[in-house]
Amino acid sequence: MGLYKGFTGLARIRRNDVDDFYFRFISADISRNQGINPHLPSYGGSELWRIISPSKGELSGRVSLLLCESQADDFYDLAYNCREFILDLSYYRRSSRTYYECRINTLSFSCKAGELVQINLDIVSTDDEKGTQTLSNTSNQKLITWDKTNVLGATPDGSGHDIQSFTYNIDNSLVQVRTANRFFPLDINRGIQAVTGNIVWFDSVNERRITLSSLYNSLDVSDATFRIDNLDIEHGIAHHWSYRTPLSPDIVATTLEWSKVSDLV
Repeated sequence: MGLYKGFTGLARIRRNDVDDFYFRFISADISRNQGINPHLPSYGGSELWRIISPSKGELSGRVSLLLCESQADDFYDLAYNCREFILDLSYYRRSSRTYYECRINTLSFSCKAGELVQINLDIVSTDDEKGTQTLSNTSNQKLITWDKTNVLGATPDGSGHDIQSFTYNIDNSLVQVRTANRFFPLDINRGIQAVTGNIVWFDSVNERRITLSSLYNSLDVSDATFRIDNLDIEHGIAHHWSYRTPLSPDIVATTLEWSKVSDLV
């Protein structure tokens, strides 16, 4: 009997009234979990569980991938608008698996100098089944490098120069709707959405003009544009500064943790 190693595979996302799109993933770990509720008998006299009932089921997991050209907008739309979709996963030399009524709980774009842009998707589903065929997609897809990303308006000079890395995260706080006649969720709704991230840039000798008073004694809000390939995301951000001087000959860097805001109260 031959055993298969885990390997990068191919995925397809199907949406209503919109063309399907394919992407290759680094890892896809979506699991079906269902627990049990053990109980001791009411009459006592036993050290073993005698009564067992099924517990609620969960169908969720994480998919990680390297971003390809012209796909940033698709992933952002799925997460930000919490759209429902069908996910087909096809693993190397293995049959595919299909997940229904999927929604993205959290999405994270990770953009770091010298590296390819990576996406992590935490996905929740209501049902799955073994696929009937292995996916195939022969089209060439260009991976997105860090020079195709930038942040404008948030750094000291507003230009986005000298940025080492930034992340852009969407958390939908999904709520799973359950009923008495099934162990897995009947539906999945969005909770209170939070959009956050961070920006890290190096401090040059003549640009260390950010004073401690300006960092810590006020709440700054600015307009920022996050650029990831074909996607431009524009909105206000509240600043949460973190300024560190390392006790070693490392390069001094400033980190800006931020949260999306509409109005300053």
